[in-house]
Amino acid sequence: MTAISAVPAPPRSTPLHGVHVELGATMTDFAGRDCLLARTGYTGEDGFEIFCAAPDGPAIWAAALAEGAGHGLVPTGLACRDTLRLEAGMPLYGHELTRELTPYAANLGRVVALREGSDFVGRDALAARSEAGEPRRL
Repeated sequence: MTAISAVPAPPRSTPLHGVHVELGATMTDFAGRDCLLARTGYTGEDGFEIFCAAPDGPAIWAAALAEGAGHGLVPTGLACRDTLRLEAGMPLYGHELTRELTPYAANLGRVVALREGSDFVGRDALAARSEAGEPRRL
């Protein structure tokens, strides 16, 4: 099993735990444990995600909080993440997107590639929905 902690961060030039990650991810040692430190996220904000073995999660969480305390880092919950990702236009499957709620209902038709030659599972259904218009908007 894997644990993940999402840590908002100051500007990209600031390292987390002494590790610079400009874009992408790197394997590193964090709080004496192996982890993947990534500059990814699901909020539209700058930050880090720390992936580690589940048993290492509590120690890494505590170390991240201690390191970030001087920068005003405080724990937040999924509601905060959801507010930020909604503001950034990042849908979550099962919430804003489902088999019934299409990208058009979520106001994300701009990311659907229906151009000639594009092919993907569900293309025909989305093309039909695009032509007919979306009856429901979130």
